[in-house]
Amino acid sequence: MDLGVDVPAEKFVDAVRETGAKVLGLSALLNSTYPEMKGVVDAITEAGLRDQVQIIIGGTICSETVRQYTGADAFATDAQTGVNFCKRVYA
Repeated sequence: MDLGVDVPAEKFVDAVRETGAKVLGLSALLNSTYPEMKGVVDAITEAGLRDQVQIIIGGTICSETVRQYTGADAFATDAQTGVNFCKRVYA
């Protein structure tokens, strides 16, 4: 499910609740999106959903440092790495 761009954190919370998603992916093209990604992770946590969903951030600008800052479970700088993470979650 693609929620689009410039999506409020609450919409991610609603989507996880409604779908029961096991993985939530967030992508970034610019480092100015890091605070918004962190806000989504924080909103998922505050909604009590953090234990049911693994969060992966992706984009060529993502790194372990960004993963730690946002609180995501994983990061990927390419599509194959992201797919491999999802396969492990659903295995």
